[in-house]
Amino acid sequence: MKDNYTEILAEFAANLKYEDIPTDVIRRAKHLILHTIGASIAALPLQQAKNAIDYAGKLEGIAESTIWGSRGKKVPAERAAFANGTLADIMDWEDCSWTGHPSAGVIPVALALSERLHSDGKELLTAIVAAYEVYHRIAVACIPSDEWYQHKAWGLIDWQIFAGTIAASKLLRLNKKQIQQAMGVAHYMGLANVNKHAQGLSKSDVYHYAHGFIARNSINAAEIANIGFDNMYDSLDGKTGYWNTISDQCDWDWLDRDLGKVWYTNQVLEKNWPANVWLQVPLEQMDTLFKEHPFTIEDVVELNLSPYVGNMMEDYSKSTRTVLDAQFNLSYCIASYLNNPTPGAHWFSGENLNSERILGLAAKVHAVGDKVQTYQMFKQFRANGGDFPEYNMEIRLKDGTVLKNSMRYSKGHPKNFYTWEEEANHFLMVTDGLLSKDKAKEVIRLIDGLEEAKSADELLLNTTI
Repeated sequence: MKDNYTEILAEFAANLKYEDIPTDVIRRAKHLILHTIGASIAALPLQQAKNAIDYAGKLEGIAESTIWGSRGKKVPAERAAFANGTLADIMDWEDCSWTGHPSAGVIPVALALSERLHSDGKELLTAIVAAYEVYHRIAVACIPSDEWYQHKAWGLIDWQIFAGTIAASKLLRLNKKQIQQAMGVAHYMGLANVNKHAQGLSKSDVYHYAHGFIARNSINAAEIANIGFDNMYDSLDGKTGYWNTISDQCDWDWLDRDLGKVWYTNQVLEKNWPANVWLQVPLEQMDTLFKEHPFTIEDVVELNLSPYVGNMMEDYSKSTRTVLDAQFNLSYCIASYLNNPTPGAHWFSGENLNSERILGLAAKVHAVGDKVQTYQMFKQFRANGGDFPEYNMEIRLKDGTVLKNSMRYSKGHPKNFYTWEEEANHFLMVTDGLLSKDKAKEVIRLIDGLEEAKSADELLLNTTI
């Protein structure tokens, strides 16, 4: 164990140059920008998206950063980060690293500040990569033991603040010492143990706002360090380091593992479906079987899945019918797919959340065989370079047909990643009817050539409706 991990990570972030980053990592950063903006705009029909935009937009302040999906509304950067960070997670359609959703912090913060500062495209991309690399190592190092996870909280959103803080610090051109202090402020401004939103069948959509809170706080953390204060250079280090607020253990080796050699920006999963990360493979299996042999909800006698994630197979009919209840429920999401195979906000409309047709099919979805918990899944995902268990699905239809398949990696997984064309088509699909086709295509073009951009202003202009 070293005694200067905070300094090591801060030095990496401060010194990272565009030219240091491999071309495939730059390409992946572009994917992450496009995917996150797409997931955010896809959420616009939902009431929480409207509320977040309205709240951030009605407060007076300097017009400096764009709220995505608004009618060109500009607000102070931290308010834009709040709105866009919230939007990014509402559909649960953004990314998932081995530890959480860094994109909901990194991308809203980076774009809001780059717009205010008129940063060029290379500076923006460099800040994004620095943020992913530092975040990933801190988050993995702080993962608690199974015992802690079972009886206390999971810090997924809390450690996300380091993602946004590093992006903001890099764009503000803070030096090593200032970034060390920004990380110290981030330690204070996280949300700590906040998994109360995920209790059983009464989940709360405050979870989505929490991503906005963290994005906002990230900018505040970097700004406070930019102003300056005394001490606080070692927030990650020692027995009283950040890990001690969120975990019962720290895997110290992870804090600087292969820093600048292995790029964990490339190990981020982008969700192909608007649902929790552990539902991605079953939904992909459903999509594959349906396209090979189309059928309806009414044709299904039963659907069996193994292994299954325990808390993703609860009885949806007994839930409080929130968007989060639905996004974490496999039977609901499969039923929503069969009701309308094109994913979108309509999966989580009030009508859909309470549909008797969907409830009927959800009751036919059964978990069989092995049961796994989310903690076990994260451990496997982390230990084996983003590995997943192999899922087996069997669907029995009324005409006697039995459909089966096995799958390990959904589209968007690091081992089954999108091509740029696939990413662009996904963006066009999720923004259809929300952005004009011309604007959507312009967003794709501008991100594709972002390293040549003098600023992100034109890109942000095209994210408005």
